[in-house]
Amino acid sequence: MTADFFIKRRYLLLIVICLSLFVCFLGYTAKLAYATEVWVGKTFYFLTSSKSDSEAAVHTMRLDGGAGYLLTDGDHTYIAYSVYLNDDALQAIQAGLTEETKIVKKSVRYVSFKGKDKKKAGIYCGALNNLYNGIDVLSQCIAKLESGGTQQACKRLLGILERQFGYMATVYQGQYPTFSNVCAGLQKKLQTLTEDTVFCKDLRYMLCETCEAYLRLAEHFSI
Repeated sequence: MTADFFIKRRYLLLIVICLSLFVCFLGYTAKLAYATEVWVGKTFYFLTSSKSDSEAAVHTMRLDGGAGYLLTDGDHTYIAYSVYLNDDALQAIQAGLTEETKIVKKSVRYVSFKGKDKKKAGIYCGALNNLYNGIDVLSQCIAKLESGGTQQACKRLLGILERQFGYMATVYQGQYPTFSNVCAGLQKKLQTLTEDTVFCKDLRYMLCETCEAYLRLAEHFSI
């Protein structure tokens, strides 16, 4: 009788657990059904070294003009030379390098807004678009310096970007504080960079930082 009772009780407990999991699954499915999903479709191509992520390797890459940015991807840490917004430019650069390299791709396909976030979906998407535009400007500035552009022209472009980040830090302060803080940090970095000679390696490092900031912000709205 006692053994029979415990067996029945065990089965009853198992049924209750299964029903609870099923109800949770239905609740999550319902949330997804009523979520606002927006296509983003952004991919960042990090060109990384095959060498170890030692301090000496970072220093050597910086001396060679690379970002020397420590990039974490899963359980691995890489040293990023730079990051690119399209695969075409990257392939040409990779082909011209003598050392062995690896491309680490990080992508955002969709962002999904649920609950209270749905009402502010337009604000969040607009903020992410503005940040990506800033990333594009940084990328263009690096390309101009690499092709012989002047410090004056580069600083003029970065000055405009700095003011834009400052403006966004103020505008989004109440509506999207996390994004506002990112913009404020980027504005300060640009102020520091443009006080002296602007080097490609510093812009590459900042570009890697900014792309990762974009990925973190978008990840918050991932399904």
